[in-house]
Amino acid sequence: TTVNIVLTGGINSPDFTDCQKADADMTGDGNINILDIIQIINAILGNANRVADISMDDYVDITAVKKHGNLYLTVNSEYAAGLQINFNDFVTDVNIIDNDNSLTLAKLDHNIDKFVIYSLTNQTFNNDSFTIEVKDGAKLDCNKITAIAGDKFGSDVSVRFASPEVRNFAINSLYPNPFNPVTSIDYSVEKAGHLRLSVYNLLGQEVAVLYNDYQTEGNSYNVKWDASSFSSGVYFIHMLMNNQVETMKAMVVK
Repeated sequence: TTVNIVLTGGINSPDFTDCQKADADMTGDGNINILDIIQIINAILGNANRVADISMDDYVDITAVKKHGNLYLTVNSEYAAGLQINFNDFVTDVNIIDNDNSLTLAKLDHNIDKFVIYSLTNQTFNNDSFTIEVKDGAKLDCNKITAIAGDKFGSDVSVRFASPEVRNFAINSLYPNPFNPVTSIDYSVEKAGHLRLSVYNLLGQEVAVLYNDYQTEGNSYNVKWDASSFSSGVYFIHMLMNNQVETMKAMVVK
C-alpha cells in the first residue's frame, strides 16, 4: 500500500484516504517516499528500533547517459538501501537491466513518472553498481529529474547526479570585473573530481593555469588571478571538471 501511495503522488495521492497516508508516513515528516518504505521493511524484519552503527558520509552516485531514445541511469553507493527517482514527464517503461534479483523495482503499469527500488531483505547496494533503463527517457530534461535515497535505517542519503545536461560545478562570481590587476574567482563543486581552472585569450589559447588538481565537494572555493603581466583585453575563465566545461568572460583594463 505504501509503495502504491508513493507511485501515485505520495502525500498528495488522490487514491488513498488520509488515514492510510498517515499510517504510511513512518518517518513522520509529512512526506511519503522511499524512506518510509525502508522503515516499514525494517519493522517487518524486527529492526525498527535499531540505530545506525556506521558513520554516514556516503553518496548515491547516479550517472545518466542518453542513447537510442532511452535514458540509462547507472547507480552506485555503498550504504544506500533504497532509491526513488522522480521524472519531469511520463515515460514508457523502466527496468533494471543488470539486476541480480536482489532488488525490487516498483512502478505503475502506465503513466510512469516515478519509480522506487529497494531490497525486501534490507540489503545495501554495497558498491555493486546497477543500471536502470528508462524507455523513451531521452526526451527527459535531466536537470529536472529528482532523487531520494535512504540507508538501511531509512535515513536520507545525499544523491550526486552526473549528466551532460547537469552542472556538477559552477563559477559563482568573478569580482571585480573589469579589473586591474587582480580578480577573485568564486566557485562551487557538488561532485569531487579533477579540476582544471585556466584562462584563455580571444584566440582560444590557454595563457594561464590557476588550478589543476583534485577538488573535493564544497560551496565556497576561491582562486585569485593576478593579470599584472597580461595586456588589456577580454579573456575567458575556463573551468573543466567531470568532462564538463564552464566559462566566464573577464576583462583586464589598464
